[in-house]
Amino acid sequence: MRKVLIANQFAPVLGLGTWQLGRCADQRNQEIEAIRAGIELGMGTLDTAEMYGNEDLVGEAIADCRKAVYLISKVLPSNASYRGTLQACERSLNRLGVETIDLYLLHWAGSYPIEETIEAFEELKARGRIKAWGVSNFDLSAMQELCSKPKGQHCAANELHYNLGFRAIDFQLKSWCQNQQMPVIAYSPLGEGALVQHPLLVEIGRQHHVSAAQIALSWVLSQPGLLAIPKAGSLKHIRENAMAEQIKLTKDDLKRLEKAFPAPTYHQKITTW
Repeated sequence: MRKVLIANQFAPVLGLGTWQLGRCADQRNQEIEAIRAGIELGMGTLDTAEMYGNEDLVGEAIADCRKAVYLISKVLPSNASYRGTLQACERSLNRLGVETIDLYLLHWAGSYPIEETIEAFEELKARGRIKAWGVSNFDLSAMQELCSKPKGQHCAANELHYNLGFRAIDFQLKSWCQNQQMPVIAYSPLGEGALVQHPLLVEIGRQHHVSAAQIALSWVLSQPGLLAIPKAGSLKHIRENAMAEQIKLTKDDLKRLEKAFPAPTYHQKITTW
């Protein structure tokens, strides 16, 4: 599995999103099994958050393979004061059952001064509780403001909504991150399932003997500095996703996809909420 450098660590370009996992007690064992299978297949970038309410499930899944995982979690904006961030991180560490989080993100911009959150992130790094910090759902103006603050340039990544059907970050933000050598972590890379039956993706998939979902993932992974964290709660989908990194889209494939899913030519909201 190809990897991307985030701060001073390498993370697999294809990982596992966990949003909405852990909601049904009767599916817990299946979801833990799926996470472990993904890690075994090299999809070691594992994304969770305090908001998801499933850090205990993630912790159970990685208990025996922590070294194979690049672990991401997030602090809620409502907790992102200096003291609140420190406390939230400790709670996440306890739920996850780990000593260190590899990448700790501010889930989205909130009301606390960003300087407070940065100070807390830097303190957590100094204590060895996190290895790097970043943000999620930050648009271009928020990123520019962040990087203008003391130590704001230490931001290691931006996690953003991105897929063929939702390309808002392709207007300036993605290229800005790439110019800063700041990796983008793409969540919802399958459009929450909306892309898996698209006729063009199905057709291109047939030509490569793969699924439409694998084509959608391959398109994200074909871009420099991007990682993808699709959610999958079953072994079937985990195994299917893992194969996407091996697909080589042709120039013609990319041209057809670009025509069907053009990049925006003006500023758009980077989230759907």
